[in-house]
Order: sequence, then C-alpha cells, then structure tokens
Amino acid sequence: MFTPVDELKVGQVVEVTGTNIKVEISDKISELTRTFNGRVYPIGQIGSMIKIHYGRKIIFGLVTMLRMRSEELIESGKPVNADSDQRVMEVQLLAEGSWNASESKLSFRRGIKTYPLPQQGVFILTNEEVANVYQSAEGVRNEEVDPLVPFAVYSASESTACRANINKMFGMHCAVLGSTGSGKSGTVAAIIHSVLFHKNNDEELSPQIVVIDPHGEYGSAFRERSVQYRAYDIAAGQDDQEEIKLPYWLMSSDEFTNLIIGKTERSATSQNNVVQKALAHARMVAAGIIKPCPREFGTDALNHLENFDDSDLCDGKDTSDILEFDRDKPRPFCLDEFESHVRYIQGGRITNAGHISLSNTDLAKSPVPSVLDKLKVLRRDNRLSFMILNP
Repeated sequence: MFTPVDELKVGQVVEVTGTNIKVEISDKISELTRTFNGRVYPIGQIGSMIKIHYGRKIIFGLVTMLRMRSEELIESGKPVNADSDQRVMEVQLLAEGSWNASESKLSFRRGIKTYPLPQQGVFILTNEEVANVYQSAEGVRNEEVDPLVPFAVYSASESTACRANINKMFGMHCAVLGSTGSGKSGTVAAIIHSVLFHKNNDEELSPQIVVIDPHGEYGSAFRERSVQYRAYDIAAGQDDQEEIKLPYWLMSSDEFTNLIIGKTERSATSQNNVVQKALAHARMVAAGIIKPCPREFGTDALNHLENFDDSDLCDGKDTSDILEFDRDKPRPFCLDEFESHVRYIQGGRITNAGHISLSNTDLAKSPVPSVLDKLKVLRRDNRLSFMILNP
C-alpha cells in the first residue's frame, strides 16, 4: 500500500503554481480508466484523489478540472498545433504524509510543505488507500463516546464512509452550502438521521435536536422520531402537528425590545427607553411589588405620589424591593399592563385639571405614539398569535 505502481500511474506534473499543479495524462492511456487487481478506477474524475511520491513523502491532491491542452492555448491566445491534443488535469494539493509499512500506518498532515517537481509521476489511489487517507485525516480520538458519525460516502471512493465529527460540528457554527437542487436539505436530513441512530458500544445516545423548519421540509423525514409543532395555521401541513406556545414574557428585555421596535429603527434610542420602562413596570406588577397603573385618564389614583411617574408600591414593599428586582428575568406579565404604562403614564401628565394626556404637540415629539402603533400591529398579526397572547 502507498507504493508507486506502474499500473496506477496516469501521467506527470508539467506545471506547479503554489498548491495548484497541472498534470499531463500519459499518451499510453486511451480511455480514462485504469484496471488494477480486478478493479476499474476512473481517471480525472472531479473530486477524485491523486498522489505523488516524493522520496519517503506522499503528496495528495484533488482533481478540480480536466480539459484539453488546446483549450488552454486558445484561452491564452496562442496558436494550436498538432501537439496540442494532450489531456491535462488541474489538481489542488491538500496534504502530505508518509507510510509506515511495519505498522501499516499513514502519518497524515494537512497542508503542503514539500512541493512536487515537473515531470514527477502522478498516480491514482486504490480504494484501500483512499479509505486509509480519510481515516488518517480523522485522527486519533480518546473520547469516551466516538464523535465520528457516518452519514454518506466519498465521491472519490464509494466504499469509504464519510464521517462527521459532531463534537466539532455542533460545537461551533457550521453550514451546508450548495446551489439550488444540489441536495442541501437531503444532506442535513442525512446528518441528523445519522446522529439520531449513532450508537456507542451498541447503546443509543438519544440526542435532543431542535429543527427550525420554516418551509416544512423535514416533517416527513422525522415523523417517527419527532414531536412537531407549528407556529400558525399557514404552516400547518400535518394534522398531528401541535400548535407551539412561545409567550412573549419568556424573552429577555433586549429581545422583547427588538420585537416591539425592531433592530433597524433609527429612532430606536428614545423608543427603547419607553419600552424598557414599561416592561420593568409590567414585570414588577406581576411580581406584586407595585400596583397597576390607571386604565384611563381622569382618575385620581396617582395623586398621592410625589412624582407622577413614580412606582406605586404595594403594601409591605419599599424602594429596596425595586432596586433588588431582576428586570431581565422572564416572568409572566400582562401585555395590557405594559400598554397602559406607555399610554397613560409615559403618554400622560398631571395638571390642575388632573391626569390628562400629553398635548398633540408633545405627543408629536414623543416616541410614545410610535411604540403604541407598533404594538397594535404586532397584536393584530395572526402569525404572531402563538407569541403575543396574554398569559
């Protein structure tokens, strides 16, 4: 294994540009296949692996393009002659290693330190060698539970399992990228299925996975092993889907503020203050620290307060309870109480005539009407009914 065999030689290096090389396929090869030990190996397939022996080192690369020499000459504006019918592979070098025959072990290292020279021979790999390269690339693992989960096979060797290290993949951001119709959703489903059925010493691990599926692509793929929820009737495709309940009061203060006023609002600073004050008030009312605010103008419920917008403490409560209160801790509160504080406290004032609304001039300068309008839109949006309904 990992020895230069004439039957596997396909050509020679003709150009080296950093980690990109060009390989001229031998004229002795009439068809783009090689037969070795009873197996037929294709030559020049995109994504297939080649090797170059350099002393005791082996350089590995992936085929990225296969074309005629004449096409290169035409692109560069050079004349095409009779000697321009050679087939040329373009290869991206990716790693190097060395083979320990006594231990039957490949020492694999990503990246290139030793570059090939022109006229060096280029060989295709057997299925056993490809499998050994990928297994060596996976490295040695000392984890109690094997994190490598097989979910597909490599295109370069359909007998070699492609395995994902779920500790690394799920321990950071990852993405499955591809053009339309390339199979992104199928790949994601295959990875999740493999994780669900992954076993450690014949013991199922039963991982807990949450899939946010706005397009309804994955419901049928995991019907037997999932509990499915829908946010609103528009997304309802199956009768066995439960309607999700995700109440607004579970949000942190920043999340709730972003829901009400949005993240891109230019006047968000003043509106942010309005929302934060009303949110703190509504949560303290729910906690029994302060009394609810009026539900209309013209009442004398706030006349006993020194300042109009001071909190009206419940019996047995004092200012220390307000200072110690965690305003960011999720707790059920009434959205009507939140709205009343914006409308009647921050949008009101005390005069000789009593508790009245701000003047039209003051309201025009105030962020209060904008916050109330946005809240009204949210409460009327059926798509958000799973979130906006009062507890």
